[in-house]
Amino acid sequence: MKAVIMAGGIGSRLRPLTCDLPKPMVPIIGKPAMQHGIELLRKHGIKDIAATLMYMPGVIKNYFKDGRDFRVNLNYFIEETPLGTAGSVKNASEFLNEPFIILSGDAVTDLDISACMRFHKQKGGGVTMVLKREPSPLSYGVVLLDSEGRVCRFVEKPSWSEVTANTVNTGIYILEPEILDYIPSERAMDFGKELFPELLRRGVPMYGYITEDYWCDIGDSSAYFNAHTAFLSGNLKLETPAHDYGNGIFLEEDASVQDIELLNGPVYIGRHSRIESGSRIGAYSVIGENCHIENAELQGSILWDNCVVKPGGILRQAIICDNVILRQNARICERAVIGRGARVGQYATVNANVRVWANAVVPPESNIKEDLLYSAGEKLVLGEYGLHGILSEDIFPRTLLYLGQALGQKYPNVLVASDGTKAGQTLARLSASGICLAGSSASLACGCVLPWARAALLEEKAPCGIFIQADKEIIVTILDGDGANLPSEKARELERMLNSGEFKSVPAHEIGELRIFSDAAAVYEKRLFSIIRGHNDGKAIIIGGNKKCAAAAREILSKLGFRAKEASRGISQEVISSAACLGICLNRFGEITELYNQNGERLSYEQYMLLRARLAAAWGAKKAVLPPFASDSLIRLMEPYAPCVRCRPDAGVFMKAVLSENDNSRAAFDIYFDGTCFAAALSRYLENEKAMLSDLCNINTVVASGEIRCAHSDKGRIMQKISSRPDFGEPFGIKRDSGYITVIPDNERPVLKFYISALNEEYARELSIDLARLLEENAPSEKD
Repeated sequence: MKAVIMAGGIGSRLRPLTCDLPKPMVPIIGKPAMQHGIELLRKHGIKDIAATLMYMPGVIKNYFKDGRDFRVNLNYFIEETPLGTAGSVKNASEFLNEPFIILSGDAVTDLDISACMRFHKQKGGGVTMVLKREPSPLSYGVVLLDSEGRVCRFVEKPSWSEVTANTVNTGIYILEPEILDYIPSERAMDFGKELFPELLRRGVPMYGYITEDYWCDIGDSSAYFNAHTAFLSGNLKLETPAHDYGNGIFLEEDASVQDIELLNGPVYIGRHSRIESGSRIGAYSVIGENCHIENAELQGSILWDNCVVKPGGILRQAIICDNVILRQNARICERAVIGRGARVGQYATVNANVRVWANAVVPPESNIKEDLLYSAGEKLVLGEYGLHGILSEDIFPRTLLYLGQALGQKYPNVLVASDGTKAGQTLARLSASGICLAGSSASLACGCVLPWARAALLEEKAPCGIFIQADKEIIVTILDGDGANLPSEKARELERMLNSGEFKSVPAHEIGELRIFSDAAAVYEKRLFSIIRGHNDGKAIIIGGNKKCAAAAREILSKLGFRAKEASRGISQEVISSAACLGICLNRFGEITELYNQNGERLSYEQYMLLRARLAAAWGAKKAVLPPFASDSLIRLMEPYAPCVRCRPDAGVFMKAVLSENDNSRAAFDIYFDGTCFAAALSRYLENEKAMLSDLCNINTVVASGEIRCAHSDKGRIMQKISSRPDFGEPFGIKRDSGYITVIPDNERPVLKFYISALNEEYARELSIDLARLLEENAPSEKD
């Protein structure tokens, strides 16, 4: 016996699952529905199969090919125009020279085909229809049988007043090849509505085989859920590669579950998927291959392949197609469907029964109550340190190519530097290629840290630079010609170019030159030595924090004669045991995040700001640039050394202010933003002054900071109300007798940053209460 799988279905009612996928390719427990049909046929010894195709035939042909990988022989017959169910099978008549069974490619069943074949042979009819008892048959074709099991009447989608039986047509048939003679060529004809009633009138014997096996036509999302539930409940038998761990827990190879107690079976998890600790996977959830669930909650939901659910995500009876990313605290409600490649922003809610189309973007904090069919795509946003995010989730390889093309259109030559990772170097080459494709030249420097990249940029006299770091997250820092982070106005201009999608590519003979810049470390060392001169007193400097930056700092300082040591036992303890003059902790940008004195005591940020400004003044800086939350006490202490200027703390703006207020002094810039230079300068300063670090930090102001969640749409309104207060002063400050409260909207995230500067802990607590009251007064009302 041969077989025909009717696989021409469009699946309109299943959209957006079928926006770019034919209905037979919709996955059921990790495999296309059609594959389950092929495996069922093979199980019963049927290997010669014809597939009738119409909608997106290439997708099916590319997946199954000739069927060899599935241990069957597949032949394809494509409808150029719609031929109906019977007409599509007639189109394959050259293949059908013996009895054959017809399955629907978009239904799922575990029918005992062998028993059905025996029934057909025993009855000797021209047609056997597989029937199923259905409690509510109104949506089906009802088939009435006589006492011998012979078909005697059809009622298509009856009303209750017309229902005289509950045996419905499943669309599975066994036909003798001569039945094809009743089907006209090249004309549409339907089995249930036309051919079978015609055969009944002509007296052709047709029989009904009533099965108790599972069968479901995947016509809509409810039926789609039902098929998965049937498998997990044990009512549908399918071939799967998963191992049954008991209690309804099915795990495929290399699936990783950090805490299996958090799985409430029955659940199914595909290979290479990772369920992080803290996640809760509820009953009847199905997770495809290579998904990553990070401290999120799933209840009765179906995820296809390559999906990411960030911490705080909640899914309840939802369908999530391939390559979807749900960001932090996204919420997907009952029977919502998220199409392939869509992005759901943080704190966004997709309400019950809403459909989000393929590649659409749900904005952060939005509340989607109607179907979202289209979107302009997720906009790239440049933060204080450029682009950042997870590779292939937030930042794609093409993003780096486009960035290079955009910069290549604007600048004649660009430095592209990267850290020593394979990912960083690969992405750097992509950006450099984009620059050259736009007709500009690129200099490529690998194995750098950010301070080295800045030195290489200045050495090359490039008007722009890129520095790429790759760890768990990709960070792409964009620099102007001074080595400062790109200021906000230039960042917005570059954003517009990137999001426009309009990039220039020059003819082959005009492609720019790609050069290798191989001595970034030596250039940096030379520049640092020009700032820090003299001999070292031999006291150690303890350096910890980011491994790459700390190792680079120790390497360079050792070459300059400093005794730079690793913080193997913690910075504070290492400072004490080594009798060091100071200890520093560096972040991934090479900046200082923690500073320790010779006693191993960690200095406050206010003390660090004071030291930084004093050091810069000692190296010739004319003004001390301070953030708006710097206290009056700090400014008074700085008066003997340099006048003070307050500036917005945005990285690019602050860096440009340090340069512009100090006649572009490189020493001032590097002391402010390069932790290695700061440590060397401070060590030299302590030696020259014959002082201990604890002697230079006579400031006791309490500075506290934090952030409060605030929707982007509320930021302007709240800041307007704050700035209109009589006690408000520039920039962003509310001045009280006991200190300052500074509130600054974050450029990228839906938060307000706050800083409290007070004379002591008691005043700091008072200001904290004032801040809470202030924000409560300006919280959005129900009407807002």
